[in-house]
Amino acid sequence: MKALPNFLLPNSKKANYIKIFSFFFSALFGLLLLGCSFLSLSLHASSNGPINTLSNVNKILQDNSGFIWLSGQQGITRVDGNENITFSLSNLDWPLPFSWVHDIDIIDNNLLLATESSGLWRFNPRNGQVIKILVNTSTQSYYSVLAFKGDFYISASSTSSTKKDLYRFNPITNQTTLIHGDINISKLVHSKNNLYVHSRSGLYQLINEKLVKVIKQPLTALTALSNSIIAITTTELIKLTDNGDYQTLSHNEKISGIAKEHSTNNFFTINAQGIITKYNGNSLNTIPHNYNKSSAVYIRDAYHDASGQLWLSSSKG
Repeated sequence: MKALPNFLLPNSKKANYIKIFSFFFSALFGLLLLGCSFLSLSLHASSNGPINTLSNVNKILQDNSGFIWLSGQQGITRVDGNENITFSLSNLDWPLPFSWVHDIDIIDNNLLLATESSGLWRFNPRNGQVIKILVNTSTQSYYSVLAFKGDFYISASSTSSTKKDLYRFNPITNQTTLIHGDINISKLVHSKNNLYVHSRSGLYQLINEKLVKVIKQPLTALTALSNSIIAITTTELIKLTDNGDYQTLSHNEKISGIAKEHSTNNFFTINAQGIITKYNGNSLNTIPHNYNKSSAVYIRDAYHDASGQLWLSSSKG
């Protein structure tokens, strides 16, 4: 494996890649996944090719050093102003013992990787090294991972159905606990005090080691704020706080994307027409912003980074 070049270490300056720029950068917009691929208005030199060659990107995340990471069928890709580096089984320069990464989360200064067929791994973003985490699950096909209150929560394929099983893993004791079996899990999120499971049939909250349904309608998007979650149904925007307060706002949009604003409790939604709306996370009132309309696509993931740039991944199908 190559050593990571010095200009890619955390103090390097990030350049402008596929992004929707705020008014501070006076560009219209950038990041989109169209037809399951990335589209960029300006492509830079890359060690593994431009980002618009990536397909099926499921998760966008910024690490503690400010790098943007993309996970998907290609493996995991680090976006930087000088080079993009994709770590995967097929890349001899930056190899991993697997390729398809469904989900990523931050733990300390490392990343947790939930893989298609190789279970859970801890990835060191400074040197590209990975360590297998031995979780005792019925399969090694992991779709979601979330670090919360010292434990790792994992959704894995079930052997008894096409649904998934939800596990908790304690990295101190190495103990694995099955919380709930045979459930359709789309996403795991957490606020400061609570963990939530987005299922096809609604939203569950983990209460006293059991999943309790707190929203009965199917969701189209979900994100967590500091002390609450924002859930989108076909007709309502729902805010559920850690104290149990419940607030709704009616809407008539087809919303598939949502992202928390970095360092605030505000959030953005993206509808089927590509219209971006910003909300005050406390009052749910709309507030002005300077992002332009994106393309009319279904949003897989949305992320607002520390520099004020809004990243979108999408798929037509």
